[in-house]
Amino acid sequence: PVALVLRPLLPARVGRTVGRHLITGALRAFVGVLTAFCGCRIELSGLEALRAAGPLVIAPNHPALLDAIVLLSRLPDAVCVMKASVMDNLLFGAVTRLAGYIRNDGQATQIMGQSRDALRGGAQLLLFPEGTRTTQAPVNALQPIVALIAKRAAVPVQTVFIEYSSP
Repeated sequence: PVALVLRPLLPARVGRTVGRHLITGALRAFVGVLTAFCGCRIELSGLEALRAAGPLVIAPNHPALLDAIVLLSRLPDAVCVMKASVMDNLLFGAVTRLAGYIRNDGQATQIMGQSRDALRGGAQLLLFPEGTRTTQAPVNALQPIVALIAKRAAVPVQTVFIEYSSP
């Protein structure tokens, strides 16, 4: 609801920063609840090093629904390429649009251009390179768009392997 109000009022650059911090804060709180009340133990120390790494493509595998939540809870300047249906969702859509996240239902050239612009603006790009949930551990075949975006934006790719101790 906050994002619905702020988006038309804030300049785009300020809105992106505010939106990304709203997302990171809310997801950090959610991960805290999972840890405190649901008995989840989540190891995040490797992610903290990425916060200050500057612009790069973060390319994790995608074995579960919580992957993006956990990653975005620790990456305050990340832009996520995400499912269009999530961005169309009433609850999540306004804040993801405010944050400048990128819909995955556009043309590949459009997604690459928006990703390149975000990276050149100093953001980190979270992009699941398999294009779907991981079905063959540790990682499915990768889509070439990750390499193309990184090459065109002249930034490195950081792989992240997510593991779960239970299904």
